[in-house]
Amino acid sequence: MEDSFRGRRGLNSFIMLAVLFVLMIVCLILSETVVKYTLPLFFGIEDADSFIKTADEQLKHPLALIYLQAMCSSIGFFLLPVLVYHFIFRYDMAASMGMKTIPSPKYWLLAFSIMAMAAIFTQWLVQVNAAIPLHGDWAQLRTMEQQVDKMVEAFFSETSVKRLLLLTVVMALLPAVAEEFCFRGTIQNTLSQTNLGPMGAIFVTGLTFSLVHFEFDNFLAIWCMGMVLGLIYYYSGSIWVSIAVHFLNNFAVVIGKYAYLKGMIHSDVASSDTLPLYLTLPAGAVMIGGLILMRKWSGKNPAGIIN
Repeated sequence: MEDSFRGRRGLNSFIMLAVLFVLMIVCLILSETVVKYTLPLFFGIEDADSFIKTADEQLKHPLALIYLQAMCSSIGFFLLPVLVYHFIFRYDMAASMGMKTIPSPKYWLLAFSIMAMAAIFTQWLVQVNAAIPLHGDWAQLRTMEQQVDKMVEAFFSETSVKRLLLLTVVMALLPAVAEEFCFRGTIQNTLSQTNLGPMGAIFVTGLTFSLVHFEFDNFLAIWCMGMVLGLIYYYSGSIWVSIAVHFLNNFAVVIGKYAYLKGMIHSDVASSDTLPLYLTLPAGAVMIGGLILMRKWSGKNPAGIIN
């Protein structure tokens, strides 16, 4: 039965993705229900419904908010649906995602270098997004981002080492594993079986990755990051490589925020969106060069590119 569905192109792949989407909604509802009934037990929050629905209430209880974020996002919306999805279609999850593939050290080093350059380059994309005016109801998109910023500030309301370790797991490790399993290991793999092919799958998966984050001013940056992660995963053939570089990117934000709030550094790297063009554009060129080199190493040609 292994890969019996994935071996067929076209309609079956889109049906599978529709199933995945339904699973994501169902698992999100289930995880929210679990949170609702465990909040009073773990955190003493009596009105769990109000806490889940009200941003101001969430900001008053940072630890409960961290719990809500982990359960309903990384676990409920991404990781659990993927596990159920693979069980339903009965094929080897480890083999299909490349869990059994461990690339040579040069792939790891190049992947980390590409991601570091992407982190610099995407700051220019953030500036491009920020220059787009929003009027009327569309302005709510930026208001939503401000709520996310307040949530992150609440996470760091305590700057102990214990809190840093907790946030490393919840904000860096869990999202890296869950999102890579979902987007690269499942959605990208499934779309690759359609007429989109590998490159089209990487493009669409990157777009979906960005849309799901609901961050307007970071939309282009997250889309770019999603495509870079997709290419790294495709060329390396290992989900562990994309997880590792995704984690590194997330952890850089967490440790940077922590260091800033502790007074170890003078600027918040998570808000450094004004890097000059003489840094961002060369970084983009190096990023592209690194991806071309990785493509040559892998021997894969996702879009019929002539070497």
